[in-house]
Amino acid sequence: ISDLVRGLVSLQMAERPDLKEPGAGYTFSGFSFAPEDLFERLVRQGLNPQWTDVSKGSLQAKFANTWPNTIDSDSAKRDLDFCAQKGLAETLDEIIQAHKEVL
Repeated sequence: ISDLVRGLVSLQMAERPDLKEPGAGYTFSGFSFAPEDLFERLVRQGLNPQWTDVSKGSLQAKFANTWPNTIDSDSAKRDLDFCAQKGLAETLDEIIQAHKEVL
C-alpha cells in the first residue's frame, strides 16, 4: 500500500477528537530529492534522461520556485502515527518496472 493511501486511510479512521489540526488538515510528507538525484538514478536504471538546463528567469524555474523545500509532517506523526516508508530508489524502481511492463 502506498504511503499516501496509508496516510489517508489513517486520517479517515481516526476519531475526530484525536485530530488536533484545524479542519483536520494534514500534510503527508514522503521523500525529497534534487534533480541530480533523479537523473543519476535513471541513468543507473539504464535509461537516458534528457537533461534540460533551466535558467533562473524561465517560466519553469519560476514555477519550480513556488514549491516548498520541506513539508511539515510533525502533526501527521503526532496524531496519526504516520511516517513515510518508501524512498526515492524504491519508488523509482516501481515506476520504471511498471513502465517497462506496459511497453
